Amino acid sequence: MKYIKSFNESKNIFNIGVRKLEEFCKNNLAYLIDVGFTYDIIASEHTTTKRTGSTLTWKPDPIEYLIYIDKEQMFSWDSIKDDFIPFIEFLSETIEPNWFVENINFKYLKTGHQREWNEGTHTSNKDFSFQEVIDDKVNFNVGGDTIKGIKIYLTKKKKVSTMSKIKSFFKR
Repeated sequence: MKYIKSFNESKNIFNIGVRKLEEFCKNNLAYLIDVGFTYDIIASEHTTTKRTGSTLTWKPDPIEYLIYIDKEQMFSWDSIKDDFIPFIEFLSETIEPNWFVENINFKYLKTGHQREWNEGTHTSNKDFSFQEVIDDKVNFNVGGDTIKGIKIYLTKKKKVSTMSKIKSFFKR
């Protein structure tokens, strides 16, 4: 429990980035890390272009971050939910306002298949909304330790132009 940091510590909103997310996960997934969980952060980017006079510049612009949490052994939702739900709530409260937790995807073992994880195992993915996870409505209709990994998708909110806001106002 060398990485423990209380969920009740100051909720300083941070600018999102791979290093900041890695630090956040290291500090706030301490209980899960101590029992063998690992995490990985992946940034999905697109390039924005800007023309200044005759100069055209490209700038990478992250549009989505993926936090992947997994463990070598299969695990159950009941075994992690008491640590995972506070983590996801705290993440949602502390990232900068123009980002949000879009959905949470679980990779799990289908019913009737082997209980050991390998590349040939029959798995499926199921998405849950942020609210479904917070409300503990995660259900795969299978029992036991069947989860292999969890993906948390952080997405940048799309900017709405002023003209779009004006048009939508007059459409009412």
